Amino acid sequence: MAVALVGKNQLGFARVLSIPTVVSAGQVQTAYRRAAQQRLYPLTLNAVCPFNQITWTDLTAIATS
Repeated sequence: MAVALVGKNQLGFARVLSIPTVVSAGQVQTAYRRAAQQRLYPLTLNAVCPFNQITWTDLTAIATS
């Protein structure tokens, strides 16, 4: 599984952390029931790729093409 986290940099543009290979390390159990509100679940992931394969990408301006 791969993961991309998108946030904002100091200029207010997108900053993307890309990890090409991760595995789930947590265990979540929940009983099914209808809910009026959105449910949130904890998530634990471990990167299992070499550190040099993890990339940060910063946008510094609005895309024009």
